[in-house]
Amino acid sequence: MKFNYFMPTEIYFGKGAIENNKDAMIKLGSKALIVTGKSSSKENGSLEQVISALETLNIEYAIFDDVKQNPCLETIEIAYK
Repeated sequence: MKFNYFMPTEIYFGKGAIENNKDAMIKLGSKALIVTGKSSSKENGSLEQVISALETLNIEYAIFDDVKQNPCLETIEIAYK
């Protein structure tokens, strides 16, 4: 089996990372899929920060919040639908 894999990654980290870098989201397109677990992103406020940034930028979004620890292929298939 032969294949090439290329996945460039840019990470914004630190206090205010979402608000201070939300313009980077606009470069990625006009729709977003937010993939998260059931509760931690809601409890720590990060989900609301991302939603607020997307709404400010008029980016449509959908939330898939059913990711469990060590997710299986079936979880990905559910999110894809």
